[in-house]
Amino acid sequence: MGALYYIEQLLFTIVMALLSGYILYIYVNTFLTSESETQNNSKVMWCSYVIWQALAILEAINLPNYITLIINVLFVYIICDRYKGKRFKKCFLTFIYISIWLLTELLIGYIFIAINLNLSKFELIGSLISKLLLYSLVKVLCVIFRLENIKTLPDFQSIVLLIIPVGSIFVSYNSFMISGDGYQPGHVLRPFASLVMLLIINFVMFKVYIKLVEFYDFKNKALAYKQQLEMYSKNMEEKNNFIKEFRKMRHDFKNQLIYLSELCKDRNNSQLSSIINAMLEKSSFDQIMISQTDNPAIDSIVNFKYALANSNSISFDYNCNVPVALKCEDVDLCIILGNLLDNAIEANLNNAVINKYIRLVIEYNNNNLIISCNNSYKGQIKRNSDGKITTIKESALIHGIGLESIESTVNKYHGFLDIYFDESNFIVDIILYNI
Repeated sequence: MGALYYIEQLLFTIVMALLSGYILYIYVNTFLTSESETQNNSKVMWCSYVIWQALAILEAINLPNYITLIINVLFVYIICDRYKGKRFKKCFLTFIYISIWLLTELLIGYIFIAINLNLSKFELIGSLISKLLLYSLVKVLCVIFRLENIKTLPDFQSIVLLIIPVGSIFVSYNSFMISGDGYQPGHVLRPFASLVMLLIINFVMFKVYIKLVEFYDFKNKALAYKQQLEMYSKNMEEKNNFIKEFRKMRHDFKNQLIYLSELCKDRNNSQLSSIINAMLEKSSFDQIMISQTDNPAIDSIVNFKYALANSNSISFDYNCNVPVALKCEDVDLCIILGNLLDNAIEANLNNAVINKYIRLVIEYNNNNLIISCNNSYKGQIKRNSDGKITTIKESALIHGIGLESIESTVNKYHGFLDIYFDESNFIVDIILYNI
């Protein structure tokens, strides 16, 4: 009978330890991405955690409670550290988990006290109930927040946010130590209510953390957008001055070549005359100035990107029919065209692209500005949970901001933006209304 009891207790302990590992596994894999290269080490760590849980349940290792708590924290963090992500994110997830785990253990303990059950006699049953409660709470947490993008906050905000889960662990631990001295059934209502409130606060803190992440993410994107505006505004005048000066130089140079050609004819220097005429026919200066609409925003961006495309052996077809003056701000045109052509050029820089080309069409019809950019492409395009296109380039952040800048600018004019692609073509169509 004694041997059977110990076997049952051992099996129960193993089940509880495996359940503990499974709960943590669900939690960590919901909010963190695993590293494939650390898979073997992760298996060892998970096995070590399960063994530690079994030893703790059996009380095979006689350690002070605070040491046991610290070991649990370290175990959870080390497991989290095997996954991708920033340190603070892992710390936050660790302390939230430990806080919820401690609170569930204490809540079940207070319930047992309230109904006058002997904790020592029903310890295993209490452990099972607390694990099931922890599992339920973790599943709720994962279901509610599994689609949220949990990033890292600035250092100060990160430290402030950690106060709640760390404070909850401190309060829970001290409550556990006090309850060890014995609570009467009628005296557990207040501490029980306090722990429930702490549990709710930790759930709310998870949401606060996500909202703060969204706020700072929006703030950073807004800052990047502002810097982009300032950059285009600052450079546009320089580009316009360059274009004017270049046109003047081109005109003067052509006139000088014509004059030299006539002199050669007068002096019967046919060889030099043919060379000069060939230079005039080739007229590379005309080719560089592909856009001559007299709209400074369009001409400056298109001509600059055209020269860049030519230097990378990218075919650039361009057709534009717009009035000189448009109602939209020049800086907004620069943002749209600049980002469109930057993305098109970089897509063509992929060595897998054979026929490198960019086709840009800008038309003005019934007070609407229509922009269509078609470029060759080779690779894989992914979309995030919101359906927006994400890049797999090294400069993914920059390109993400670029696409969002285009979208924000189009939305500013209540315009239309459509992006579609196949295996070799990437097309962006834009309409700005009433400009």
